[in-house]
Amino acid sequence: MSLEFISRLWSNAREVLRRLRFSIGCLDVLDRKESRDLRRWLTGIEGYVRRIVLLEALNILERGSSDPHRSVRTGAGSARLKTRGPRKPRLRLWPRAKHTGPRARQLGTPLLVRDIWREQRRAALVARLKASRGRRRKAHVILADRMDAIEFIIEAPMRAARRLARKIKQSPRLALKLAFAASRPVREGDETLVREAQNAAVPPALALVLNSS
Repeated sequence: MSLEFISRLWSNAREVLRRLRFSIGCLDVLDRKESRDLRRWLTGIEGYVRRIVLLEALNILERGSSDPHRSVRTGAGSARLKTRGPRKPRLRLWPRAKHTGPRARQLGTPLLVRDIWREQRRAALVARLKASRGRRRKAHVILADRMDAIEFIIEAPMRAARRLARKIKQSPRLALKLAFAASRPVREGDETLVREAQNAAVPPALALVLNSS
């Protein structure tokens, strides 16, 4: 997969995000309908960006190196990564693992040390959950963080690509799952590039899974 093609995808994603920021104005004055439309718009861009990161990760795995193009591809974003400051919002690149094992709860007073520790830990988690409910971020802050997370990856994509490549190397079938993931429409995006990005990840993901089996 050519680096020129992936660069055009990133340029398209950057332009979509620029148009989004230009069109929305102040986030804290959006009504319910405008917030809903913005969430749909963001969901489409997030899926598009995840797909491009997947292409970057597959390219890294295909080359068999960590990232020989790092200094060229990151550009000004590399300087941002080295600056210290508040933790930046991050876009989740793969779905959370679902833990559906059986749950057993002891009836009565715990007697063993491990049972006492388990009950104390459960009580601490419940207290932490109740406290976090009172500190929920406002809707416009969440939307702003989602846009910042997208912009952070667009400006310095290789860090995310290397992280995803390591994850895929541990679980090759994840590449196939991400390649066939459902995608939302990308407003203001180049439809041809968006469609090509959706289709481009399937062949290398299939080849990766077949070669690893």
